[in-house]
Amino acid sequence: MRSLIAALRTLVLPFGATSGQRIILDGVNGRIEIYDASVNLRIRLGATPFAIDLSTGDAAEVVPAEVFASALGSGATRQLELFLESPNFSGIASQLLLLSNSFDTTRKARIILNSDEFELGGFNQAVLLVTDTLGGSRTLDIQATDLQLNSLTLPRGKRDKAESTTDVTLSTTAGTFSTLVEGTAFTPVSGRRYKLSFWAPGNMLIGGSGFATTDTWQSKFQVSVGGGAYADLAAPNGPAYIARAPVAQAFRYPIPDRTADYVAASASTLRFKVVATKASGAATVTSTLEADFHLLVEDVGI
Repeated sequence: MRSLIAALRTLVLPFGATSGQRIILDGVNGRIEIYDASVNLRIRLGATPFAIDLSTGDAAEVVPAEVFASALGSGATRQLELFLESPNFSGIASQLLLLSNSFDTTRKARIILNSDEFELGGFNQAVLLVTDTLGGSRTLDIQATDLQLNSLTLPRGKRDKAESTTDVTLSTTAGTFSTLVEGTAFTPVSGRRYKLSFWAPGNMLIGGSGFATTDTWQSKFQVSVGGGAYADLAAPNGPAYIARAPVAQAFRYPIPDRTADYVAASASTLRFKVVATKASGAATVTSTLEADFHLLVEDVGI
């Protein structure tokens, strides 16, 4: 019996099957092939070259997924590689290459990614149910990703950008704030730091009647706290002066840029806005801030 099995060069399971779901063990070519019930070649494991091909079974698939390990280069500088390529329709695939350091350690270990787009933690802590074409399924709990470089967390870039093109006439009542620009709601990541930037390029604070030396103007950032209400950002990100009239006459003041720093205490949805006021002075003095106003919120790390 042993000699009979040893003499086998090719074995098909179920024995003798020529179509449908089956496994072919090809000892001559050093290859294993697995077909599904629709006669699609789903898995091929080959020894020359040593690679694993994985097919989705999609009729339009052009190239299956491929995984292989090999030596890259030769001599003392050679490196060992593990290559992974996604299945694809038209030859455009995502690829991952893992390289060891070289035999002589002169070349460092590297990870090389090749794709049209890259996204890390894009499901924002969602739970994703994945079902394969063979009927199996599994649940993936995708957690928010923190990308670090040499133990330093990296920024995630823009979270919100808002603009207002409407001039704002301030109340003549000191301390009454008016909204210059308001952002849109987004869900922050608890514990991460956000940079807020405000600017009004080339625009002015102007007065409709003569200013007095007691007249001052302020702006500040605010964050939503629920129910449509807003709260001032904590120190040192509180109100800051826009201008103070040097003499009792009409002036035009450039609107200064502002930045602030905010650390999210939770993952509750929030939004930011910038407000301004005539902080002190005569109630007879009117003032207007010229648009346009810009607000940018950026994730800058931890």
